[in-house]
Amino acid sequence: MDSQPDNTTAGGIELQPSPPANTRPKHLFFTERASTSPTAPTLLLLHGLYGSHLEFSHLPIPSTSYHILTPDIPGHSRSSHLPVSLQNTTSLLVDLIKSHAHSSRAHIVGVSYGAYLALHLAATHPELVDSVFATGCTLPTSAFLGNLSWVANVPLLYFPNAVNYALSWYGGTISEELLKDMHTNATVALGNAAYASLKDWELKPLPMRVCLCASGKGDIVRPLRDMERRVREGNAESRAVVAKGKILPWDIQAPEDFAEALMAWAEGRELPGFIVSLEKWLSWGW
Repeated sequence: MDSQPDNTTAGGIELQPSPPANTRPKHLFFTERASTSPTAPTLLLLHGLYGSHLEFSHLPIPSTSYHILTPDIPGHSRSSHLPVSLQNTTSLLVDLIKSHAHSSRAHIVGVSYGAYLALHLAATHPELVDSVFATGCTLPTSAFLGNLSWVANVPLLYFPNAVNYALSWYGGTISEELLKDMHTNATVALGNAAYASLKDWELKPLPMRVCLCASGKGDIVRPLRDMERRVREGNAESRAVVAKGKILPWDIQAPEDFAEALMAWAEGRELPGFIVSLEKWLSWGW
């Protein structure tokens, strides 16, 4: 990749050139997919722990509708040289929005660890954020969770193919390139650093529309009740929902459904039918 020109594309996504091997730049690596419309809103997509920008490479989002930025968050893949902290990551994402997002604003989409980052970015820099779609962030962020970080590492450290096998049960597969990134990123050090970065994380009322989405097969749903109440203090249109039949990485499991849901939320449209309200989900006894 080091020898590729600036306009190199992969899967329709324009790539930023990789730095020479003997340098360690301080900038955040990201890919950018330009829109055919110069006024199209920007989507900033934040991947989960141990993932990379490749997590979103197969989302069928039309270039006529959106301009897309997908970074490798600090500590991961081509941003592995960057310190893992809430403050540092937020600062780098702010710079990315200001320098590359249309009108210096973006709709923020976060998965798992990326969802916590999305909500923190929205809380600290609301002037840069149009809406938030956060999925997979119902687990507590207290110190005890950091002690469990090694559990998440085991499959990727020792049985990387098992992850793909398990995901295939639910209709999705991880590309070989993304699986390689995940296997490289899955270190105990990164896991501990990521969980430590969330030690002081706090969900706050947010002025923009926020969708807190749990996956129906994997997330702990009940904490969404208090989380929804909290974000609605800032915007009454915010809501908590459950993606029926989806597992935690449902952006990989069902990229078409994920793209449909996040675009509907960004555009203020009705969410697709597999998305149910938290109230309805809990009334079913889950």
